[in-house]
Amino acid sequence: ISVEEKKLPVSKETDKSMPKKEILSEEQKANMYYNKGIEYFEKKNYAQAAKEFKQAIELYPDDIESYYNLGIIYDEYLKDKKQAVYYYKKYMELNPDSEDSEKVRQWLRMKETGK
Repeated sequence: ISVEEKKLPVSKETDKSMPKKEILSEEQKANMYYNKGIEYFEKKNYAQAAKEFKQAIELYPDDIESYYNLGIIYDEYLKDKKQAVYYYKKYMELNPDSEDSEKVRQWLRMKETGK
């Protein structure tokens, strides 16, 4: 998968009209970490972006976009293929029929065969 083919999704919506004292759901908190991850990614602070996406997953384990983004970050920017494989496989486990699934499958096959 080349960098040009992989794009990080845009920021997720958070309810800005919500009163400050209202308790946020775990998914809403996860979206806040996700959005911070996007901000750090855009600033090329990939290690911090990865931390934010991991925090999003900790709060909302079904956050497929965070797994995908972590795969991209570890593959292309932090150069940790083992971590990239882990996050791409997690993404595929949760979302096997996504529009990016064929690219991810090809990438995983390439890494597993060493080609």
